[in-house]
Amino acid sequence: MIESNLQIQSLVRTYLSYMEYLSVGINTGVYDIYVFDRLSGSRTVKRFRVLRAYLEKRREETHHPQLGIDFERMVEELKKIRTPLPIPSESLSKIRYEVTR
Repeated sequence: MIESNLQIQSLVRTYLSYMEYLSVGINTGVYDIYVFDRLSGSRTVKRFRVLRAYLEKRREETHHPQLGIDFERMVEELKKIRTPLPIPSESLSKIRYEVTR
């Protein structure tokens, strides 16, 4: 679908380019990944899932296996951050109690 529409292709490439630049900043610690996660983590992970096949195809077509690699690494870190940690049931009751007090 992306390949058949030049306008969409241009928009996707612009988005991927922007995300690659931003990801370099996050991956090197210039920007805080936790702040980014709160601002746009869920949306970014979802968009990457949608665009992953296109990105992999572009890597093959351009013979550039590192294309978008920082974006991919950042998304993997976001997934780790977004994975909920199990909360013991006694902690939940304490949280409910403290909130309702």
